[in-house]
Amino acid sequence: MKKDDRFCLIGNPLGHSFSKEIHTRLGCFYDLVQLEESELEKFAKKGSYDGFNVTIPFKQKILPYMNCLDESAKQTGAVNTVVRRNGRLVGYNTDFKGILFALKRASIEIKGKKAAILGSGGTSATAKAVVQSLNARETVVISQLGQNNYSNLDQHFDSEVVINTTPVGMFPENKGELIDLDDFFLLEGVLDVVYNPLRTNLVLKAENDGIHCSGGLPMLVAQAFYSREIFTGEPALIEDIERFLTQFQKEKENIVLVGMPGSGKTTIGKEVAKRLHRDFVDTDDLVVSKGSALPKALRSIPVIFGEGEELFRQLECEAVADCAKKFSGVIATGGGAVLDERNVNALRQNGIVFYLERKPDFNNCSTDRPLVGCLEDLEYLHETRQPYYEQAADFVVSNDGTVEECVSKIANCSVQITNAAEN
Repeated sequence: MKKDDRFCLIGNPLGHSFSKEIHTRLGCFYDLVQLEESELEKFAKKGSYDGFNVTIPFKQKILPYMNCLDESAKQTGAVNTVVRRNGRLVGYNTDFKGILFALKRASIEIKGKKAAILGSGGTSATAKAVVQSLNARETVVISQLGQNNYSNLDQHFDSEVVINTTPVGMFPENKGELIDLDDFFLLEGVLDVVYNPLRTNLVLKAENDGIHCSGGLPMLVAQAFYSREIFTGEPALIEDIERFLTQFQKEKENIVLVGMPGSGKTTIGKEVAKRLHRDFVDTDDLVVSKGSALPKALRSIPVIFGEGEELFRQLECEAVADCAKKFSGVIATGGGAVLDERNVNALRQNGIVFYLERKPDFNNCSTDRPLVGCLEDLEYLHETRQPYYEQAADFVVSNDGTVEECVSKIANCSVQITNAAEN
């Protein structure tokens, strides 16, 4: 790579992409270039970049403009990495190795299994080539209009591996779900190539069911290393990919605090954010800001609650969904947020959840909490909500000591949990 070499990613949309951040960290000058299909030929033939990556929807549409294809691109029929050499465009497919890396890392066994691949674009073609190279017993591609589609999906509920190559569930439509994993009665492995959010609903469901699974971030990081190898000649080493991936995911994941009113979520959350140089958000503050726009709702939780708990919970659900889509923050939730499964799923998509446990103490509880009028109310809430906190949490942290002790536990545990998830 020469000092002034320039690289980029082309695709549409690109608002969800981590590629610029990843490649910049890898030492490349890198841009995001969002194109319309009508602009693709001109960019390919006359673009000013020395190399570029390709994402949806152009991984197959770029093929006619290639002067030469590497074996990886020939094998898959899709291109995601292009370099200019002596005025000629050479196309490669590093997604192949990226998918291999993600499957192996998640211990998803392909040999002798039936694999259902959702989607029929360039990444689907790559995934199909990968599973066939791993000696899958049978491979079916599920598309909207193909022979195997979502109206006859029941014919393939015996699939043991499911790979989603569609953008369903991708930011900003994080709630999207294409299939119900409960229908697959032999399911052993799930790979979702979507990486924003870090864990789609498909991955969260697989995790909850104890199924080997992976989101798309391992694939993304691995293919970026393999692309850089093509761009610059610098070898892509597995240990370097692992090190980068672990650190990158740790930095991206939100730290989410759940727990009872008076457990110290706001106080601890602000201190954790300060220590780790992150933004802090309290979902109750977001509820208030949303409630202030309503005709009768003023700027306080009790008044919003006075309009009805149903209104408050709806505003809370919207507030949680908004902040949970972001990255690298510290989020303190309202005491009852975990009662709604939608909130828990949203928070877990990009976050590590900590249950901040503290013995009920009415003196530590704000006097304006609508459901807490006395110590008995607090104790009752603690008894009924504790199972929800424990089920939602990745880790339980006691806050019966000093603020500094609790902050240190959370800061240290977030690293330990991330590393454990990667092993």
